[in-house]
Amino acid sequence: MRTTRKDGNCFYRAFGFRFCELIRENKTSPWAKDLYKRAKDSKDYLVSVGYDLLAIEDFHEMMMESLDAPQSQDLIINFQTDHISDAIVCYLRLMTAAALKKDRDMYEAFILDTHPTLDIFIANTVEPSK
Repeated sequence: MRTTRKDGNCFYRAFGFRFCELIRENKTSPWAKDLYKRAKDSKDYLVSVGYDLLAIEDFHEMMMESLDAPQSQDLIINFQTDHISDAIVCYLRLMTAAALKKDRDMYEAFILDTHPTLDIFIANTVEPSK
């Protein structure tokens, strides 16, 4: 069990760490290779739903560097380094927002009682703060 910051990003930070850890630990398995490829191609997914490539490239690069961390200690250091950890959280928030936008019909009904539109929900609660 590991502790995480209680800063409103704890889910994304914990998910990102374990995701990177599992891929690093199982890098020769077919599912880890597939997930790594999906992560590598994910910036194209973000562009396909309207995000600017120049705005996401640095975040994607830090995510990939963490996925490529050669040692467990390197991954821990990445997630303890504020600017790297925050960039990964930002990237995961963008991926979540992109998935919601891409499949809006599936998700919109769940938020209509609290937010007038899915786009407002995404801007207020999912996308990184501006």
